[in-house]
Amino acid sequence: VLLVVGMAKTKEFRLIIASSATFTTEYPTYLSITHVEQTVAQQKKRMPASTQLALVSGTHMGIEPQAALLADRLALPCYRFTQPAIRPMTAADYACNERMAAFSHGVLALWDGEDSLVKHLMGAAHYHKLQIVNLEG
Repeated sequence: VLLVVGMAKTKEFRLIIASSATFTTEYPTYLSITHVEQTVAQQKKRMPASTQLALVSGTHMGIEPQAALLADRLALPCYRFTQPAIRPMTAADYACNERMAAFSHGVLALWDGEDSLVKHLMGAAHYHKLQIVNLEG
């Protein structure tokens, strides 16, 4: 459960949607999205009327590409972060994670504990003191 705390200056709670890449290859994507959608819908209901829930995603494999569709279904704003044009690609992915974490208030993840990109995002989330919910952990 995510809580809205310390939000006096903002009227938007930005929630990163992230998952391990295995959630498109080894786990039924439909079930992943359904679980995330139910959790986001519950969070939306808990928000004060003055606070808008918004979804944030990158372009990593997993459920991230579905975040915009989920935002559409739930009538939420959605921010999509892309990797900067730097090499190697891993550095670009990490830079994207850092930007998303600095921009957001919380992370909703489906993380298997092994995906290194999501591990990095979790580290960035801890650094920026984001609220974290791992639906798999």
